[in-house]
Amino acid sequence: FFSYPFMVFTMPPPVPPPVAAYPPLRPCIGAPSSKGRPSVEPLAPCTPPHMQPPPSCSIRPGKLRKGTQLLAAVVRWFLWLLFSLSPFGAIYYFLKAHTLDGARLRNKTLQGGVSMLHYVTTQDGWRLAVVRYPAQPSPVTQDVRNHPVLMIHGLSANRLAFDVTDGPSLARTLSSHGFDVWVLEMRGSNLSFHPQYHTIPSLKQWVFDDYVQKDIPVAIEFILQFTGAAQVHCVGHSMGGLLSTCHVSLSPERARQVRSNVLLGSSVVYHQSGSTYQKVTPFYILAKVFPNVAQLFIPHGLVSRLIYLVMGRGLDFLPLYSFQCNPQNTDPAVVRRVYRFGFHTIPLTLMLSLHSAVRKVSGMADAKRVPYLDHMRRMVDAGGHVPPTFLLGGERDQQCPVGAVETTFQRLQEIGSHVQAKYFGQSYGHVEHYGHFDLLVGKRAETEVFPHILQFLKENDAPL
Repeated sequence: FFSYPFMVFTMPPPVPPPVAAYPPLRPCIGAPSSKGRPSVEPLAPCTPPHMQPPPSCSIRPGKLRKGTQLLAAVVRWFLWLLFSLSPFGAIYYFLKAHTLDGARLRNKTLQGGVSMLHYVTTQDGWRLAVVRYPAQPSPVTQDVRNHPVLMIHGLSANRLAFDVTDGPSLARTLSSHGFDVWVLEMRGSNLSFHPQYHTIPSLKQWVFDDYVQKDIPVAIEFILQFTGAAQVHCVGHSMGGLLSTCHVSLSPERARQVRSNVLLGSSVVYHQSGSTYQKVTPFYILAKVFPNVAQLFIPHGLVSRLIYLVMGRGLDFLPLYSFQCNPQNTDPAVVRRVYRFGFHTIPLTLMLSLHSAVRKVSGMADAKRVPYLDHMRRMVDAGGHVPPTFLLGGERDQQCPVGAVETTFQRLQEIGSHVQAKYFGQSYGHVEHYGHFDLLVGKRAETEVFPHILQFLKENDAPL
């Protein structure tokens, strides 16, 4: 509300409406990449006079428009920063965080009437949001699948990773092919909350095992009870794939709940892989020396909202941009939306609990320092069965490099799992390199990545 006059003052001029001579085209049914927005080739003779540059103009209109947009974005960001640091900004963000934030994100991210919002309660009182995308098979195939799909987001993220409005959506793609899709938002993310979060300090700190022991089991139980199915497909991005793998490793009963497991940009072992997370080691050592440091928070969501306006407007060299995606393989508007609504603040205790995946050769370990791969071996020895696993990696993924994915592939093969891997990038025959989020929101994710996931799920969806 307070920043609206600044945004209007610095907003670029509106784009003129399309020429009436261009006839509207009907969207091509069944083409997932069209998104109802078919491309229309402009007719050269029909260019209106007000859109033509003057003959004496020495600057190309495209460059001039891009420079104007970048300048406007920088001015808006500067004015917004000044407002945020003022007392009015403090009052505004306090009120928004306690009254408007949940409703705003719900209205922003649950559009179209397709998704349905449910809540499940963990044993420690957290209310986790589970968003459902009911199966909507095409009228041609009428495909209806046997098992629902549970999608698990990554570190500091939310369900927007699987469903970006006006962008690639793995959730809606699987739903359109007959899968009943459920997207979980774990504790501390977006619509999930705890009624006493602000009164009990211990609730503000959680670790990786809280996800594995409390969030994932209650979500799977709810989905199985709601749908009547015996198993679920798990699709996890980044930390989400690690969570689903750790979940099935703890007991044969948990493993029998999962029909198949898909890991996008995810690994169990990051040791000596070149991952950016290896730079967290100094914080781990500092927290060991000074225990109070572990009570701090990582304001990932705040930083993302501070810089989202300039994303894709000439500042693609920023490390935080390439940390998440490849600028040449993502739509700037989609990236700005992900940065604005897709990340949240996380406790440092969570990052420190993930450090074993980077520090140890044996990979991710639980709170008792027992590697989850060892849990998986014992589970197999006890008569359990590791579900079929599909690993997908990006060539330019700074968080989960191809080497880390390949290590997990080898470790799962040694245990006896039916596992396969697929990598994306120019070295593997694709048009562009793939970063961490490109596997979900890349320009060609719907045509290069999603079909492989869909085929794997269909192959492993036969009834029991």
